[in-house]
Amino acid sequence: MRFEAEHALEFASLEDAYVTSRYFPREFSREEAERLRGLLRRLSGLLDELLVREARRKLLVFRDLWRYLVEIKGVVVGLDAGARVFLFGSVAAGDYTFASDVDVLIATSLKPCYVIAVLRGCGFEEPFEFHVMSSEESRLYAPRIKSLKEVWCCACG
Repeated sequence: MRFEAEHALEFASLEDAYVTSRYFPREFSREEAERLRGLLRRLSGLLDELLVREARRKLLVFRDLWRYLVEIKGVVVGLDAGARVFLFGSVAAGDYTFASDVDVLIATSLKPCYVIAVLRGCGFEEPFEFHVMSSEESRLYAPRIKSLKEVWCCACG
């Protein structure tokens, strides 16, 4: 979101050029075309930087994934001592890419919005995707989940 806000004028210029060329065809002057080409090159470079930065951030998460998962479990068990935390999906199966998210199933008696808000407040943002449900729901859901692995933590049970 910050990227969009920082480059709102550039996006508005490109959107205006698109709408104009699509719905109100006209000839662009050489100067206008050069300005738009330069703008596209700049935005393309910025997007490249953003994608590389995001891939590096995800790489760090994937390299230290179990530490993050144990921290998540600690937060969740601090809210509900009977909660259980599981990793599942492509990351658990080991066939993830940098486009993958980290699917975390949380079985708890607490409301999903509360658990997710607390975890986000603790800094567990994307790529973590939290699936919060009751223990009963998780028992019904679990047999259909790919590569379900429970997160264990000696300190939190």
